[in-house]
Amino acid sequence: MTSEYFDSSDHQQVAATRARASAINNALDAIDTGLALLPTEANIKRGLINYAVDSGAADAYVVTLPYTALALTDGMQVVFKASAINTGACTINVDSLGAKSIKRQDGSAPIAGDIAANKITELRYNSTSGYFEIQGSIGAAAGTGTMAAQNANAVAITGGTVSGITGTASINVTGNLLGDVTGDVLGDVVGVIKDADADTQIQLEESADEDIIRFDCAGSEVQSMGIYGATNGTVITRVPIDASAVSFGGKMETICYSQEYTVSGITDSIKQFTVGETLLGVTARVTEEVAGCVTINAGIAGDPDLFIEGLTVALNSAAGPASANDPSALPWTMTATEYVMITAVGGAANISAGKIRFEFYYRKFTAPTS
Repeated sequence: MTSEYFDSSDHQQVAATRARASAINNALDAIDTGLALLPTEANIKRGLINYAVDSGAADAYVVTLPYTALALTDGMQVVFKASAINTGACTINVDSLGAKSIKRQDGSAPIAGDIAANKITELRYNSTSGYFEIQGSIGAAAGTGTMAAQNANAVAITGGTVSGITGTASINVTGNLLGDVTGDVLGDVVGVIKDADADTQIQLEESADEDIIRFDCAGSEVQSMGIYGATNGTVITRVPIDASAVSFGGKMETICYSQEYTVSGITDSIKQFTVGETLLGVTARVTEEVAGCVTINAGIAGDPDLFIEGLTVALNSAAGPASANDPSALPWTMTATEYVMITAVGGAANISAGKIRFEFYYRKFTAPTS
């Protein structure tokens, strides 16, 4: 009997003769040597036959198996604990047999983090392709429906319900996308999220760097959200439609406007409103201590404390709907073009220095154009 563990031809004895003790001992020693090549019972039970700890570096892993492999064979399993996370494409050198590429099972290069530091990774060698495959690395998302890998890090999903998407991925979904998304969905967004006939949709930026999100229903834009003015706040625009889902140019804008003012004088005009605009709320905070008075009021000509009364001048003093300084005059609809004005009260009653941030919350209405 000849095997890689023991060759009996080297220890044959002639029948009906006495065997020398040295011959028997040599045969027993050869058996011991052969048995030493076999995995121990403990290693078999613990699953450690093909396990090793990496001694290489990130993207260039090196392992020495407990039972040295003489060659890389199809289906060969290697389980290892990496010393460092991979940053992308990587290799592994098993028992000094040469560095071989590690790939995902779809043949693509690993993405950063496919192999984690101090975590266990299972590989199997594919002799057809000549690289090791990470087991369990086919898809970037889990769920029901038809799934097709488009590139190393993109999945198209048609139909069904998809949940539990994790990591960094570009995702194109037709059907329902449910559950939490953990990680980043990166890349340029081209087009919109829309229904099958494209008449109901959410659109990110109609033109380059517009910074507006638009919502369409039944073919008409019914709401948008974006920046108001240069950098002074945000605006939500709602557009009414008739029974046929047609818009005729009318709209309502809800605006949140914020600006810091350097204030001075006995009175100071800070924000203009036009006829029909409805002021819903005014808040204020002293951002630089005001000199030249004791308190400050905010209102309109003829009613100087209409919106805020008795704002103290110390740094970080604040007033608004939630404070005792609000006289509850709001909402207030402008019947003429008006400036919101501040008035110095007490002391010299003449502001010489200071800054106040005012925030105005109001609505504007536009009549239909047809």
